[in-house]
Amino acid sequence: MGINFPFIIIDEDDSRALTIEKIILRAFPGISIQKFNDGLEAIESLRNKEFKGIVISHFNTASLNGLQVLKSIRQDEGCKNLYFILIIPENEKELPIKAIQTGSDDYIREPLALDDIINKLKNAVRTVNNQFRIEELEKIKDALTEEIDLIYKKMLNLIITFLKMRYPNYDRMTERIKSTALWIAGHYSSERDLIPNLEKAIPLFFVGKLFLRDSQIASKVTIDGMPKNEDMLKIPEYTKSMLSNLRNYEEIIDIIIHTYENYDGSGFPDKLMSRMIPLASRILRVVVDFEEYVNEKKYDKTKIVEIMGYEARRIYDHKIIALLDQYLAENSSKGGFKLELKVQKNNLAEGMILSRNIITESGLKLLSAGTLLNKESIEKILTITKSDNIIGNIYIRNK
Repeated sequence: MGINFPFIIIDEDDSRALTIEKIILRAFPGISIQKFNDGLEAIESLRNKEFKGIVISHFNTASLNGLQVLKSIRQDEGCKNLYFILIIPENEKELPIKAIQTGSDDYIREPLALDDIINKLKNAVRTVNNQFRIEELEKIKDALTEEIDLIYKKMLNLIITFLKMRYPNYDRMTERIKSTALWIAGHYSSERDLIPNLEKAIPLFFVGKLFLRDSQIASKVTIDGMPKNEDMLKIPEYTKSMLSNLRNYEEIIDIIIHTYENYDGSGFPDKLMSRMIPLASRILRVVVDFEEYVNEKKYDKTKIVEIMGYEARRIYDHKIIALLDQYLAENSSKGGFKLELKVQKNNLAEGMILSRNIITESGLKLLSAGTLLNKESIEKILTITKSDNIIGNIYIRNK
């Protein structure tokens, strides 16, 4: 049994310490051994050092007893993994239990018996050797993990390179989607993983379209909430096959493939509905569809939100549509002049003109964009929102 770690003996009785030393050298010739009479001295020698050997301490040591030595050693970060054997005087009946409770790995009861000591030492050496092997295997595992992570990173970069080749404006498009989606996510939920998951999902969102013909790649995936054709229906399947080998991307894949689920359960691939659809998927559905509408150049952005609003609760989460509308309000300006202002409901005043619809959490449209506020409309807002909160904020025209 080859070993390359030291032993420490702590005992105020020099004769007994010498006996233990001889037994150790008999069992493990040439091994390094340090001896201390004083427990405190032994602790000081180990302090702030990484020691992974075997400590054999008698209960009776100068300055501190064996349990006090053990407790102190276990508190030192560098020594917490050493193997500790306590030698217990014959008359100490309850000490074995206290030793194990304090953190001793084993104990030897006096009077000392040669076979008992050697068996305990061999068990200690076997345990420490196994610990060393585990640590070496952990290092190998960590090195392999780094190598695998590098391979996955290259695979990911290769996928994104293919996407950029198929989508000439890929970077600008995904940046617009990301900016909108992250803003909505931040105002919708404080869910811890929502934003990080969106940041991972967005660059890979269109990967399922890589299998499509050039004439199809820029086309809308759905019409009236349903797949445009058989090829579009297979996009979730294509996405899964492309990304399934990426390590730790299961949740991201789940988000992307469920983007085309409809809020009423009529979508694909699994006909999930309402809150069963991942929140990140619901956000991406709204933002990506909005991007596709914008690229068609048929309507201005406010009109697009109005059109999409008609499909709230059938295709889309109504709260996300409302927040998309407010994202546009936040970013409306002309020549550096902000066209819309955010105002708290308690600061509303007669004569203000709403620039965006006011929608409540239940989906009620309280007031429409363009409404000139008067006493009655303000009272309506204050009364209804006592039991049905407004989604996001109220926006008015900046006169």
